[in-house]
Amino acid sequence: MNKRYCVLMSLCAVAALLLAGCGTADTKPSGDQARAEQVVRDYFRYWNEKNLAGLQRVTNLYQPNVEWELDKLESVNLVSVTPGKVHTNTRQSFRATFDIKAKPGMFMTVEDGRHIWKIVLTRENTDAPWIMTDWGPVLDE
Repeated sequence: MNKRYCVLMSLCAVAALLLAGCGTADTKPSGDQARAEQVVRDYFRYWNEKNLAGLQRVTNLYQPNVEWELDKLESVNLVSVTPGKVHTNTRQSFRATFDIKAKPGMFMTVEDGRHIWKIVLTRENTDAPWIMTDWGPVLDE
């Protein structure tokens, strides 16, 4: 009986170790999430390049009155993009950390320095492209 107990306990320990490995999360983003994240990265690249056509391509039509202030911008540097809390087939959210600097003597609505913004992307269906529909400072920190 003692030998059976030891064998049973050993098998349970091995099973527990194997199952513990099954619970690890895959840190690689899904294809949809990776494509949505690329739109965020493109947005900051276009902003830094002062590429108005590119900015308009990745943002939605519901915000036609955006003042890009590209003539006042010296640089935008994306520091990081991390997944937010919302991830569905038609909606993704991210947190973007970036540094922005205005040209000397210019003032912009976004102050010089480091910022963290929440960015929401949506699409009409799984075949449609991701579009940024909302962005701005993180207010819940």
